[in-house]
Amino acid sequence: MEERQCQQHRQELILYCEQDESPVCPVCTITRDHSGHRFITVEKAKQTRQELLRIKKDGREEKRNMVASRTRTLRDDYRHLKESLRGIKARISREFERQKKEEREALERVDEEGRSVLSRIQADIARYESRACGLEQEINQLLAALAIQDPLSFLQVAPHPFTRRSG
Repeated sequence: MEERQCQQHRQELILYCEQDESPVCPVCTITRDHSGHRFITVEKAKQTRQELLRIKKDGREEKRNMVASRTRTLRDDYRHLKESLRGIKARISREFERQKKEEREALERVDEEGRSVLSRIQADIARYESRACGLEQEINQLLAALAIQDPLSFLQVAPHPFTRRSG
């Protein structure tokens, strides 16, 4: 809910108290509650907070890109390892063609180890994709906050840039 007037003094909220991080009216600046505090215009406060949010958004985008890059690398590793496992199985089959018992044992070991490694890589991919999704949602929230034009609405709705929501 947007309030444009000071509830105590019924003056327009045109200043921003940096210590209390809240909009104030001119009368509030001379009261005991705000004695010695620094004040800037709500427009300047909006610009400052927008810049901090942009920096945070840029950081999140950089993290998202890093997560996406790592996910691509893991996918490549997964594919190469899967292909490599196929080749190992074929070589083992040829080498142990006459020794069926040993061949079966070797194939079982390769399958078991391959499943284990592929399972770990798959779990890593899922974690990175989940993190990328979370970063994308946070970036969208930051973009929505940055789109608010009115300084008071922005300051009352936009999250403080140093409030950390998650990881």
